[in-house]
Amino acid sequence: MRFVYGTLMPGHARWPWLAPYVLSHYPDSARGRLYDTGFGYPAACFDEAGRVPGVCCTLDPAMLDEAWAMLDDIEGTLYARVDLVTASGRAATAYGWIGDRAGLTELADGGSIRDPTSAVSQVATCTGAAPKDTANRRHQITTLSYSLRSTPAGTS
Repeated sequence: MRFVYGTLMPGHARWPWLAPYVLSHYPDSARGRLYDTGFGYPAACFDEAGRVPGVCCTLDPAMLDEAWAMLDDIEGTLYARVDLVTASGRAATAYGWIGDRAGLTELADGGSIRDPTSAVSQVATCTGAAPKDTANRRHQITTLSYSLRSTPAGTS
């Protein structure tokens, strides 16, 4: 079971990358605190009190290795896999923020992230639907991840 939040949830910028691997999903939450990074994507710290709203996803076992590799590429070095138990009592794995927390803004009740430059929507529009072939998918993931991480807050 995979717990996702922020841009990986259905209807958000990175869902098209995860969707091909998902057999089923449902709303859930996990203990933790959600922060706005200022770059168009959130950071969840599962070692803190609070609630992180998200979605539990069952991934296709036949594509699990590819799915984890893709998610590792998306999440980069500022996140690490974390085992947790969701509010519904299910064991799941999520990506928790391991970057510096200084300067992050807490999102009360899982509020919306700032996207001062609309980098998320611009990149999602440019890349379109997730490509079927792995090499092209990895290239676009790298482009998307770089674009989302390299846009300083407050710039246009």
